[in-house]
Amino acid sequence: MGKGSEGSIGKTIGLIKALAPKPIDPEDVKSAVDDYLDEHPEATCPIDDTAGAGDTGKVLSADKVTEITDELSEAIENDGIQLFNATGVLERRDFVILKKTTLAPIFQIDLTEGVAITISLKLKTALDANAWVYLKDASGNNLLPGGDKTITAGTTTYAFDFTPGASYKNAVLKLTTGASGTTDANFEYVKVAVKGVTIKSIVEVSEEVGALEDRIDEMEEEMPGNVAENVADAMVEIEIPVVQTKQLFDRSKVTPGYCENTGYINTSNTNYVYTDIFPVTAGKTIYFSSDGVKKDCRYVCAYNENGEVVSASGSSSNTYTYTVPDGIVAIRITYSNPAVSSSFAHYQAEYDGITGYTKYGKVFNDAEAIGKPNILYGKKWVVCGDSFTHGVTDGKIESGRYQGKQKVYMYFIGSRNDMDIVDFSEGGRTLAFPETPGDFTNSLTNPNNAQYYQNIPADADYITIYLGINDCSHRTGDAVIPIGEITDDDTTTYYGAWNEVIPWLMENRPLAHLGIIVCNGTAEYPEYTQAQIAIAEKYGIPYINLNGDQHTPAMHRSSNASIPSAVKQILLEKWRVSENNSHPNDAAHLFESTFIENFLRSI
Repeated sequence: MGKGSEGSIGKTIGLIKALAPKPIDPEDVKSAVDDYLDEHPEATCPIDDTAGAGDTGKVLSADKVTEITDELSEAIENDGIQLFNATGVLERRDFVILKKTTLAPIFQIDLTEGVAITISLKLKTALDANAWVYLKDASGNNLLPGGDKTITAGTTTYAFDFTPGASYKNAVLKLTTGASGTTDANFEYVKVAVKGVTIKSIVEVSEEVGALEDRIDEMEEEMPGNVAENVADAMVEIEIPVVQTKQLFDRSKVTPGYCENTGYINTSNTNYVYTDIFPVTAGKTIYFSSDGVKKDCRYVCAYNENGEVVSASGSSSNTYTYTVPDGIVAIRITYSNPAVSSSFAHYQAEYDGITGYTKYGKVFNDAEAIGKPNILYGKKWVVCGDSFTHGVTDGKIESGRYQGKQKVYMYFIGSRNDMDIVDFSEGGRTLAFPETPGDFTNSLTNPNNAQYYQNIPADADYITIYLGINDCSHRTGDAVIPIGEITDDDTTTYYGAWNEVIPWLMENRPLAHLGIIVCNGTAEYPEYTQAQIAIAEKYGIPYINLNGDQHTPAMHRSSNASIPSAVKQILLEKWRVSENNSHPNDAAHLFESTFIENFLRSI
């Protein structure tokens, strides 16, 4: 029951609206609740008086109890209970009770049909002889993996699971005990359930319905008024929303053995473990890793919406990525047993990349976890730049989604916020494209360059431009780029290129957050720094000045005339790669990533 339930709360609200403002007859309220319980048998439960339940309200009637138990008894006498329909889909999805005198609460499982099934048996007493469980198709063939299931004499409870496929059409569950193979009353109950799912007892649902009824009774004195709102306030939300996590499967629910892509399960080979079936989204790519390092998955077993194994859509060989095909709604995976291969101790499967290890069920990026919503989380950031962005060192990020990428500011920020980084940077890149380029092609405004500005993805959330160092160096030679005038509309000048790029992005990428990172490598030509600021102000685009101002620390090669040369030398020695290479070192990228990240949050 939840806010979306109809025929229950909706009827109650409708009833009260019809009756207001005149006094409400308690019998009318009771009738509305009874209507709900009639429509939702899962919200009722038989109460065993011997358990001291006391209250006999909202229980199955004696006639209903007799009807259910007679049906089940007849099914046993006729050699079994049919579990699957003619298409092989699980049809009987509730807890089936076999013993009249020990009726237990009925449960409801509200899930997609056709995933892994658990059958649990309980015996009234210990048996002198073994008992057997058969699952037979319409032709009498046994469908259980590995053959019939045997319950050893003396065992009081037993459970097993299996995954149904197309061959399970009209399958029937049969239970026998004794050498003669006849049905025996020693079976107390059998439970049929979707494996690995936490189910809410209908006792709880019934109690909450009772609480609602009591609240409606209390509201009689509050009428008239805004009846619908009052009733809505009284409703109790039962359903708990599922929180999307990075770890897709519950690692506490793995079984030694392996499950091939055909659905075949082998539990004797303990070099592997296989997971419960878990839901997936078609079109998404799943990455397998351990401690931020990619690790192969041995098998992927894929299931369609009918719970059938689709072997062509799984994987029968080692792979560390798996893109979910259309029509696949759930998978289970097999990987190396951490008890045998310790490097798999923190094995995980996650969408869209590799991050540090996450336990199943841990909430990421929520207000309680970090104190406030993270507006950068999962966003797509297109980073336009030159070697000051692209990086020149051999330093590589050690772990996480961007493991192996250059230690540069964009990947530091992307790792911290799980962002989708689109790299539009390259050493030597310019913003403008020379009128006479010769063999020079490395420009953001070169239509023949793969990273041409009009190729920026249409779904970009953030776009930053950090270009100008190489534009100012193209002042002489064959491929000259003059600074031009702020009124230029030609991409052959620095100003003209800005006047081409910014308006196009504003018109064609209207929802993207635009930002300009003012270059700190133009110390010999400070007019290029001023040009970037002038363009930012012309178009109302936020900027961050890496030359240093009241908002931003100065980086090396600053063009800020207010900073003494001795201070600039200190910055140069601290942040450059080496005496002969004045590009930013790894520490510089890490340092500036902090205020560039805050800049992103502000635009």
